[in-house]
Amino acid sequence: MKFLSSIILGVTLLSGGALGSIIGMECPASQAGGLGCGFDDPDVNNGNAYIFQCNGFNFVLFADCGCADCCQVDSRTDIAIVIHDFTLDRGRGI
Repeated sequence: MKFLSSIILGVTLLSGGALGSIIGMECPASQAGGLGCGFDDPDVNNGNAYIFQCNGFNFVLFADCGCADCCQVDSRTDIAIVIHDFTLDRGRGI
C-alpha cells in the first residue's frame, strides 16, 4: 500500500505555482490540485513536515511526512516528493 500511495503522490502534478500557505487557509480555484509542504504548524503531524493540497476553496492535509525534512515540493517539475515514509491522513484535515 505504501508503494502505491508513493506512486500516486509522486505523479500528482501541480496546477499552479509554488504554494505558500498552511492547512485551512484559502487558495485560489486556479490552483486547485496544487501541492505544497508545511513545516510550521506544531499541531499537525507532531511538528514534522506535511504535504497539503489546494482543493479550490482551501488547503487540506494530503499526506504526513515521517520527519521534519522528509518531504518537499519540487517547483521545477511541479511534483510533490515524499523522501521518507508517510501515512495518508484520515480526517485530520480542516
